[in-house]
Amino acid sequence: MNTGYLLQGLKSNSLVAGKTTAFRINMAAPWPATSITEIQASIARPDGSLTSLNWSPGNFVIVDANSPAEGIVLLIPGFKIPYYGLYYINAQLFSAVREIVGVCILDGIELLPTKDLRMMVSRIWSNTGPDAKAGEVEAANDAMRRLASLYPIRDGISKLNGDQTAGLRFNFDNNPVGPPQQDSNLGPAWDPFNNVAPGTDSLDSALVYRFPDEGEGSGAITHGRYGGWLPNSGIVWHASLGQPFCHETGHNFGCESPESTHFDPSGQAAHSKDLTINAPDAEQGFDIELNQPFPKPVYDIMFPTGPSPGRPLDTISMNSWDWEYLRTQFLKSNATGPHGSDITFQSLGGHDLSPGPSAIRNQDGRLEVFVLGGDKALYHIWESAPGGNWSDWATLAGHDLRGPVITAANADGALQVFVAGQDGNIYSIMQKNPNGDWGDWFFIGGNNVKGYSVSRNTDGRIELVAVFGDGILYDCWQLTPGGQWSEWAPLGGHDLNGPVSLAANADGRLEAFVIGGDGFLYHRWQTAPNGSNGWGNWVNLISPDLVKANDVKVALAGDGRLFAFLMTQNKSISYLSQVDPNGGWGAVVDLYGHDLNWPCGVGRTDSGRLELAVVGGDGQIYSRWQVDPFKSDFWVNWTSLGGVAIQPGVELEVNSAGQLEIFVIGGDGALYRGLRPSS
Repeated sequence: MNTGYLLQGLKSNSLVAGKTTAFRINMAAPWPATSITEIQASIARPDGSLTSLNWSPGNFVIVDANSPAEGIVLLIPGFKIPYYGLYYINAQLFSAVREIVGVCILDGIELLPTKDLRMMVSRIWSNTGPDAKAGEVEAANDAMRRLASLYPIRDGISKLNGDQTAGLRFNFDNNPVGPPQQDSNLGPAWDPFNNVAPGTDSLDSALVYRFPDEGEGSGAITHGRYGGWLPNSGIVWHASLGQPFCHETGHNFGCESPESTHFDPSGQAAHSKDLTINAPDAEQGFDIELNQPFPKPVYDIMFPTGPSPGRPLDTISMNSWDWEYLRTQFLKSNATGPHGSDITFQSLGGHDLSPGPSAIRNQDGRLEVFVLGGDKALYHIWESAPGGNWSDWATLAGHDLRGPVITAANADGALQVFVAGQDGNIYSIMQKNPNGDWGDWFFIGGNNVKGYSVSRNTDGRIELVAVFGDGILYDCWQLTPGGQWSEWAPLGGHDLNGPVSLAANADGRLEAFVIGGDGFLYHRWQTAPNGSNGWGNWVNLISPDLVKANDVKVALAGDGRLFAFLMTQNKSISYLSQVDPNGGWGAVVDLYGHDLNWPCGVGRTDSGRLELAVVGGDGQIYSRWQVDPFKSDFWVNWTSLGGVAIQPGVELEVNSAGQLEIFVIGGDGALYRGLRPSS
């Protein structure tokens, strides 16, 4: 296993969302970096989406060659990591014969929020007149590009009120005013950016600058706030301008702060006492702008003096303490910036719909959603083509239905819907043909059904389990795939509550999970696929000293193990999982959360990753998901997916592109579809 880490400049820098990031992989013996011909990485992002990257030798840099610290550095573009939150990276290293010779996994890497930086850069009058000196404008633009690289802001440079996703937005004012204002603040260029309308750019900082006249020295000064609102600095300096631009902008935000470990307590207060950056911090870092290691030494931008002309742009850096200090200062502004992982919600309409929609993919890949209306009839809506527009709402009739609504696909791909009526019986309706029209409702029966679940046997027959009013679990099944149904048969148990979940093991054996009247989880399973040898005995899966459960949902993960998710009575979620496929069960794992409203939703991607989604007490959707189908016990932390006044009962289903979509009922009684961005 190779080790590695992410970098945005110096080794000790925190990481911000949306910024190009260096991924350093330390080589594991016996493979030298020169033997690697390709690297592939999968990145799980805070919104649950996956993105992938591929690098060839022309796209990565070998560092510390032929030493014990030899490694490869790859650049991850900022647009691939746009959200703040936790990331998971799985990289594979290939040899020339396409053999995997190394793996590097980074778990739970946090990218922090920041805000964009908005500035005015004004070239001012020289004694030589209004015209720019040779290189004077170019040096300023080079300096701003360096500032964008060395400051904790996301990628992108734009004009003010231009691209609102750019991390640095600035205007260059090249109309200097002559004496006596040549060395003063250029208020007419700045004032329009004060007290601006919402959604437009105000200024965070300003710089005025010019090259020295012949025989004149260099210098810079931080002014008092212009008009009481805008921090600004004046600079007279030869090229290059990177250090004074970065230095004075830092001053405008309070660098060097007295709390800094670099603070100079002498007469040079507000500066760094260190001429150079700590060597290990620089040597283990990486210059993301220039795609190369930092040189030796690297100079601290906030040291009070520098040569004239300025130090080369590739030899300067903001120290790590100031990087993080500036990030916290930027967060106080009203600028835009990288956002969290809220997904985009689309209203699919409808009104007075009951919570708990059920979604499923048709055989041709089209999603279809079923939900009960306020009139207690069943309604549905579907994609007109896989990934396409949605149809109008249509009724499937029925009457006096109470739900829940559960869907399944028959062996031939025809969809089937199961709904309980107010009379305590279960009713069903199914497509006449896969992807086609619907037949008539038919009666499956039951007796004061409290809860039910469906799954499919290996021979294609759908099986249904239900807890009746007597607290006993019963099952019935299709006699042939897609055919008639059997009579109900008792599976035993006593004093069982309504929540029940039926799922297939990796070997095809169905397993039923039920919440008992004591709040504990019980299960029973087929001893052979298709139930040919009957069912085993009841077993209690959790210890009586654990928190009791209200609900259970079970799903098969990509590694072949069943996971049973419990909504506990303290409004959090825990799970149990099989130790091995088809095998025994491990201990309860607490996924925490608080004030969560059951039932939760469980989804499975085509690759086998499981995801939980649930509505919190604040009416928003919260989610946790596995980052790797073959590393099933590693879960991303709880993440808000947004939403307003969402009603409890979340449905997740994979669309034709392999993306999990979320379906919920809003506070207005309409159906909403939550779609993550594509990778």
